Amino acid sequence: MALDKLLLLAIILAIVSADYNDEVQAKNKTQKAMAAKKEQRYRTAVPEPAKGSFQKLSSLMNRTSDRSYRRRDKNINKIRQLNRHSNDDMMNDNEGSISTSQKKYADNDTNSLAVKFKVLRPELPMYDVTLKNSYLPHVSGVFCDFEQHNGTDTCMWQWNTTVSSHGLGFKVVRADDVQEMNETTRGLKFSGPSHDADGNKEGHFLYLPVDPTMENMVIKSPPFRGLWEFCKFEARLHQSKMQNASIRLVSESTMSEVQWILQEVAGNNFEVWNPMRFIIGRVQQEVRIIVEITRPSFVNLTQTLPHIALDNIRMVDCLPEPPVFNGECQTGQLKCKIMNKESCIKLQRVCDLVRDCDDNSDENQNCDKMPYGSYCNFEQDNCGFENVPQRILKWSRHSGPTPTDKTGPNYDHTCGPPTAFTTANPMVPLSPAHMNHSHACVGYYFFVNMNVTGPNKERADFASTAVMKTVIFNPPPKVHGDISSRYYNCCMIRFYYQQNGRNYGSLSVDVVELTPRGNITTSLWFSTKDKGENWFRAGIFLPNITRRYYFLFKTRMGMRIYSDSAIDDFSMAPECFGFNINATELGDYNYYDPIFDEKTTPHPDFVDATMYRFSTCNATGRFGPQQDQCDASYTDIDGGVLVLNTPGMRGVQVWEVPNEGLYTIIATGASGGLGSMWAGVSHGSSARGLFELHRGEKVYMMIGQQGMNACKKTLSAQESQECSRRANETTQVFTSKTHEIRNTHVNDGGGGGGGATYVFLMDREGQPIPLLVGGGGGGLSVGVFKDDGSQHARGRTNTTPESGYMYGQPGRTSGAGGGWISRSGPITPGFELVRGSAFREGGVGGLACTGGAHGGFGGGGGGCLRGGGGGGWVGGNTNEGEGQHGGGGWSFVDVTRGVREFGDVTMAPRTGPGEVVIIPAIHKCGCNYRCVALDEQRANVRCYCPAAWRTDHGDPT
Repeated sequence: MALDKLLLLAIILAIVSADYNDEVQAKNKTQKAMAAKKEQRYRTAVPEPAKGSFQKLSSLMNRTSDRSYRRRDKNINKIRQLNRHSNDDMMNDNEGSISTSQKKYADNDTNSLAVKFKVLRPELPMYDVTLKNSYLPHVSGVFCDFEQHNGTDTCMWQWNTTVSSHGLGFKVVRADDVQEMNETTRGLKFSGPSHDADGNKEGHFLYLPVDPTMENMVIKSPPFRGLWEFCKFEARLHQSKMQNASIRLVSESTMSEVQWILQEVAGNNFEVWNPMRFIIGRVQQEVRIIVEITRPSFVNLTQTLPHIALDNIRMVDCLPEPPVFNGECQTGQLKCKIMNKESCIKLQRVCDLVRDCDDNSDENQNCDKMPYGSYCNFEQDNCGFENVPQRILKWSRHSGPTPTDKTGPNYDHTCGPPTAFTTANPMVPLSPAHMNHSHACVGYYFFVNMNVTGPNKERADFASTAVMKTVIFNPPPKVHGDISSRYYNCCMIRFYYQQNGRNYGSLSVDVVELTPRGNITTSLWFSTKDKGENWFRAGIFLPNITRRYYFLFKTRMGMRIYSDSAIDDFSMAPECFGFNINATELGDYNYYDPIFDEKTTPHPDFVDATMYRFSTCNATGRFGPQQDQCDASYTDIDGGVLVLNTPGMRGVQVWEVPNEGLYTIIATGASGGLGSMWAGVSHGSSARGLFELHRGEKVYMMIGQQGMNACKKTLSAQESQECSRRANETTQVFTSKTHEIRNTHVNDGGGGGGGATYVFLMDREGQPIPLLVGGGGGGLSVGVFKDDGSQHARGRTNTTPESGYMYGQPGRTSGAGGGWISRSGPITPGFELVRGSAFREGGVGGLACTGGAHGGFGGGGGGCLRGGGGGGWVGGNTNEGEGQHGGGGWSFVDVTRGVREFGDVTMAPRTGPGEVVIIPAIHKCGCNYRCVALDEQRANVRCYCPAAWRTDHGDPT
């Protein structure tokens, strides 16, 4: 019996010893494999100095950094987490950032405001902002759900089917296949999901059981010829016993095979399908994206093996779509080459201050013609953005890191971080937007510093506000609000913003519409998150706006000072201003000369009343009309008008008063001409007066003519004979058309000044007696139009009437506008012809320095490098300085003969040549004496009583 017990004990000890030896051998083998893994260097196909690690490359970049960039050096490669929670009421297209490494974020993102707009605006064929997780490009290889589509597998990602000594590797399976592996494989136990990521038990997914001998556990994408700024990698992962492993996202250059670790996260043991999203960022060379999986630190072969499964792999907002429909792009897309490949980009990416196309054509779609304040990177100036005064906080234009650590940007979005890495091959795949710009970039942005004190040394507290407003814009075309138009919803704004700080408050954007009954403010966008140190993009639709408007950027302080806000690269869609819209659908829309739905229906008692309208008789340029021109124009005026042809009065029209009575006279000056960019607006002024005229009395009118436009800045066929003659009047011989174009010199110039409109009488000595003068608008300067108001005609003035002054050198300074009389004193030689003639000298428009931008009849100055001055009671000044429009002319209303309280001067409601409107008062409208019209539409009326009459207080009229 004792011997049997000893034998049984020996057998048990042998079995235990064998199991223990097997386990020790497996453990030793695992440790050896891990040691070998640790000894592996970062992968590279180039010599030692170019390490594959992005962190090592960054250390080389930062090695020579200045101390002023200490925060930037710490943070340029820091892993950032996108703290995206639900109910984030923002509407951003392609929201994201250029990040080198970050944690994963959840799949419960919402975009409620965008969804609301989708409900309100269900059909947006051309201008639909991409919603999160809704856009799936059609490029092959981008999306993999591991299912058979139309009998073929379109997934072009690659993986190894054998990566271990046990024959295990990646394999496309179903849930049932994993169970079958348990039944058919001896000595190994497998676990796996019970369905694919879409909940389909029959669905396929990519499955990898992990054993201790595995190496090179990678999944490779097909080669991509560059990736966009907010490119994101997405997949669904199912893991078991992977908590000591890691998943890396790697970028590999196809040319040098250098690899950069973009993102890295730890594995888990959740055993459920979880989303994984990584932001990759812009890549400007051909690369592959690699998903690399490391095994856990210890794997026991006697237990169920760890596993990782992947499904629904896709790249979002990474690649432009290829042309379709016989090589053409779809509606709402622009065709261009990206990385030398024909591609299509959405119209929302046009004129957004980020170059997408190789030839920069997406930033050359009339972007340079957009008005000042609508296309701003803040590198040159503040672009018209200005603070709305608040108690303590304010927005500031700034470059470099902000003063307070741990909040605010370290660099702007336009220029990005400074580059200190210099080798023979300095290109780094992750390149910010500043790589698109060839000019020197300083890096300005707007931000709010929360760590400041007020004038009385008080500090900003919770919810303190800073408010900044943009310039005022005219309303967009009506097609923007027309649901039946293919351009519906075409007007939007784009900007980049940063919300960084643990105490973050809020950042919002409002649009303020200016109406006659008060301003209407609409909230467009709102965010209250700490989003880290990256720049994010916002794209926001505008509501249906029918009046002039501007934007307000507001930020509120959080609980403490670590809540700085910043914005950069603000742009509006060119369609907001009528650019890139079909002329048929655009109609007569002119952004710079909008037509508002004002009250234009005449008062009922004025509907059939007589009125007289006098024009330039279709005459244009420096000289006034001839008699035959006016005879053809005034076929409906009894007796017509007489056009004088005497020296000093040529082109003056004379009208004889038919009946004694009160007359409203409105004299409108002409607009100034356009500069070589052919963009902008210059208004004359409308002077109104009420005068008592006698039957047979003669009213004299010198009606201002519009300043001529400068030659358009283009190499195509010129718009006028003046411009085409300049181009053709050359003796130079060219060997080819290419040679001719290369040697063509385009002379930029300003527009001619608009002529003033003078209404006057003659005394017994034949001397003119002024009644009204409507000032002419100044000519516009070259370059991007900046509406500083200097070009518009002015109101009344009590100064001595005279011509304007010219500041600059002859041959370069545009002509000043002519006044009622010429300026006293000698005239600088060379200024005689370009200056607009004063009224008393005949009102002839000034001669342009070059080209055909002459001043308009009525004293408009000729255009040179800048715009000519407008004619007026006092002529507009001109200045040789850069960006200077010609000054608008001043207006005049005689209150000696006229009724003082009825005199007024306003900006002309439209552009074009001048005119005179004469409206007799009537004995109607319930007035005891006379009813007087106050505008040319006769919509607004007012009762008039002679001064000798006494008002009946019981009678409201």
